[in-house]
Amino acid sequence: METQSFAATEFAVTRWADKVGITKHGKLEGQLKKLYEEVDELRDAIVAKDNAEMRDAIGDIMIVLTMISLLTDNDLRQCYYEAGQIVTKRKGHMTDDGIFVKEE
Repeated sequence: METQSFAATEFAVTRWADKVGITKHGKLEGQLKKLYEEVDELRDAIVAKDNAEMRDAIGDIMIVLTMISLLTDNDLRQCYYEAGQIVTKRKGHMTDDGIFVKEE
């Protein structure tokens, strides 16, 4: 499976967004709609147990999150880092259906 660094992919996706006009003319509402579509595709792939489609949907979700971060002037890696700093310190428990519930 071919791969490259996250930073290189983010750079390429950002240049593409500039080229096609998303960074200049994109709207948050449209990107949010696209995010919901991609999450629906991920759900369908999970239900179908189709790993290739799961990878595709996860990648598409990352693309849309990159677009949202560009439109809101937020650094995607910084958002991920800050969330990681919080979540890795959480305590809680797992439910029977596999969901982590944080302590309040």
